Amino acid sequence: VALPITYEALQRLPGGQYLLFDGHEIGIADANGRILAQTLYQQVIPAGELLMEQYKNKWGLLNQEGLAVVPIQYQSIEYIPRKRLFMTREQPSH
Repeated sequence: VALPITYEALQRLPGGQYLLFDGHEIGIADANGRILAQTLYQQVIPAGELLMEQYKNKWGLLNQEGLAVVPIQYQSIEYIPRKRLFMTREQPSH
């Protein structure tokens, strides 16, 4: 992987992508070094063929190409193997 030396660390994901660590922010690159998601997430966690992403204390899901498949609006997302996801949204205040 050829990436600029601006990242503090890299971590390879099971799907072949890389997490990019820049301070307390995380991004994603593919095996060719192409940036799939900028370094702005608090957490990125593999969930089967998807990636759970946390931004401003809300959660969403990205696919392997870094495209949003579930918008960042959930209080929590829990992944249970065998393709099950549970999402929790805040209750609207009245």
